[in-house]
Amino acid sequence: MTSFRWVLLVLVIPLIANQSMAAEPVKPAASNEELIQMPSQDLLNGLLAALKKQLGLTAGQIDALTKNTNSYQQKLVGTPEEQIADRLNALIVESGIEGAEVINRHDPLFWLYRARFGLDNPPAPAQIPVWLTRRGQGWHVYLATLGTSASSGLKRGDEIEFVKGLPLNFDAQARKTLDVKVKSLSWDKPQNTALALQQKSVGQIFLDLTQSHRKVFVTGKTKTGVLPMPAIDLDLLRVDVEQALKQYQNTTDQLIVDLRGPYGGGGMTGLELFMDEKGKRVHYKKPLYILIDRYTSGGRELLAGLLQRHAGAVLVGEATAGRTAPVELTELEPGKFILITEHKTKTIETAPINPDRPVAESLMFAAGQDKILESALAIISKK
Repeated sequence: MTSFRWVLLVLVIPLIANQSMAAEPVKPAASNEELIQMPSQDLLNGLLAALKKQLGLTAGQIDALTKNTNSYQQKLVGTPEEQIADRLNALIVESGIEGAEVINRHDPLFWLYRARFGLDNPPAPAQIPVWLTRRGQGWHVYLATLGTSASSGLKRGDEIEFVKGLPLNFDAQARKTLDVKVKSLSWDKPQNTALALQQKSVGQIFLDLTQSHRKVFVTGKTKTGVLPMPAIDLDLLRVDVEQALKQYQNTTDQLIVDLRGPYGGGGMTGLELFMDEKGKRVHYKKPLYILIDRYTSGGRELLAGLLQRHAGAVLVGEATAGRTAPVELTELEPGKFILITEHKTKTIETAPINPDRPVAESLMFAAGQDKILESALAIISKK
């Protein structure tokens, strides 16, 4: 498991503490995070059964997993709910198992995967349209929608500090805004600001995200479009992207398609948006430049490789994650925990895809900068 997580800031109602399995209630932590006494045995049994069924474990792995599961039952006592998934993932790693990850409702990918599997009902809890990357205990802005940027001044690389120590999972449903502190550089003095909360489906949030970051850069007589594609396998986005490609065909000279970021490893590539079954270009037939990074995975990773190979697209950025295998979702506890497993087959490429023009993107951005996008624009300007 990587130590860095890229997420869409999600504010959700905490799980009510399960008091039925302990003699005395556990006092709430000082950070206002509610603790659960012990996850249900059904959760651990479900995890064990799903891993055995979906990954074809060896006898040795099954023995290690069973033994570790018994020991983790006690380790999980008193663990904050949003940290349970991390503990279960540690259990998976200690058992020598690869290609599986547990996530809970405090992780935005929980809501995204539910949407991909047709479970986006009800909508994800109150959300702020800001993508963040976590480094240690700090949160830094990766992307912010235009509306959020205009209202709060947030930009790429800004560090977020939460006021009054509120955790990410406090009850946001009754609130309209979240008061936070923001600083652009580590030595800056934090400035107070307010972020508006929203209640939208995951599909609508991604649609707002991609639409707000579409741009057209003009250099002399040349026009270059930028089209973010964070999640290809949501119908709402596919229809919108097709319309955008047709529009860019008439208004730009080349197109930059942004496939960066860990927005889940959905299996659909969206290749039909760019090429038909006979390999002919559709919708957008001009030069393509594809932005990729270490978090590009799943269908978007395959799309980058296919466009590079069959459409002459130039890949700019970092080597991809190398995780193109289809995934399966198992809901261990409805509305609380899900298990994502990869199905690796001989017909699926799993090696990272290397860029034609490598660009080292730092996890700690200079505020407001985007080195990979800037490099792509520089390459185009020198044509």
